[in-house]
Amino acid sequence: MNMVEKRKAVERDICTAVIDALLEAGFLISVNNGGDTNEINGSTDKAAILATMFQADDDKLFVAHSRGSKLGMVHLVYGNDFGACVVADYTQNLELFIGNGTAVDAKIREYED
Repeated sequence: MNMVEKRKAVERDICTAVIDALLEAGFLISVNNGGDTNEINGSTDKAAILATMFQADDDKLFVAHSRGSKLGMVHLVYGNDFGACVVADYTQNLELFIGNGTAVDAKIREYED
């Protein structure tokens, strides 16, 4: 596996951990690849969410309790370093689900060493 393929695999693994954590918490996820409208809205379909992602240089995941509500956002940026820094930013209210001490944090740490 070359370096680009390895980076993409790391990014996908970490992003999958993010999706898993948010869905396990009972949230709906919308995906925006940078356009004026979301590519997918308020979904709990992991396969559909992941199929929509990775089409551009970055994705924004909008997280909600129910359709129409807004809770937070995760900004994912692809193509940097070796993939471990794919989670570029997220709103503070998602810390409990994807921040320090979570399964997502552990997944990121796997690749940072």
